[in-house]
Amino acid sequence: MLADIHCYRCRPEDQNQLDDMKRRFYVMVSRAREQVVLLRQADRPCPVEVILPTDQAILRRWR
Repeated sequence: MLADIHCYRCRPEDQNQLDDMKRRFYVMVSRAREQVVLLRQADRPCPVEVILPTDQAILRRWR
């Protein structure tokens, strides 16, 4: 489980920073054995949305 993902900063205009964030998230989620749960505050924008998949078959979202 990754909590408070809204605290991660991700600037889409900075490709190096964006690639680094993708690598970090890949390492974090690739350790999971069954499922990954990402938690964020509903009333806050989430900067890492730009690196998350939009396909519902890959990432199911609850709101």
